[in-house]
Amino acid sequence: VTDWFWKTEGNSEELFRLSLIAAAMEKHSEHPVARAIVSFVEEKYESGEEIGEDGKNGEGKSREGRKGERKMIEISEVRSIPGVGVSGIFDGKLYWAGNFKIINRLFPDLRAPWLKEMEEERERIKGEGKSVVFYGCEDMVMAVISVADKVKESSTEAVSELKKRGIDV
Repeated sequence: VTDWFWKTEGNSEELFRLSLIAAAMEKHSEHPVARAIVSFVEEKYESGEEIGEDGKNGEGKSREGRKGERKMIEISEVRSIPGVGVSGIFDGKLYWAGNFKIINRLFPDLRAPWLKEMEEERERIKGEGKSVVFYGCEDMVMAVISVADKVKESSTEAVSELKKRGIDV
């Protein structure tokens, strides 16, 4: 996870709780991007660092008192939508995470003014070579999360070897 942009307001504890809900839901997915989100939230949870403050992933900002504390969040009625995302119920509300298609799939009649802004943000993030995950509750986007693949140390060597063999990379 490279960026976690909150699109909703709340104090740091409320926002962190929302990120725990996202991770609890994404645990039901096998998708690599979902696993990255779960790992990211769990790391921040253990270290006590904030998530998404000032549009960044929270590096260097710490919250004392959370470290080591565990709160279990159970998501019910989890539904995986292949190629789109995941949704589930927490505290009687529908939460969801996925690519832009999930918004249209869950809310086909939605004509919210923020849809165009989310499409533009998606294109900007995709232009940086990152995957985009929209996270929301009911018919509102709460966060836009960007995830980038880490380049493996062996990649440079592998590309060089392929070039030596005359393969265009």
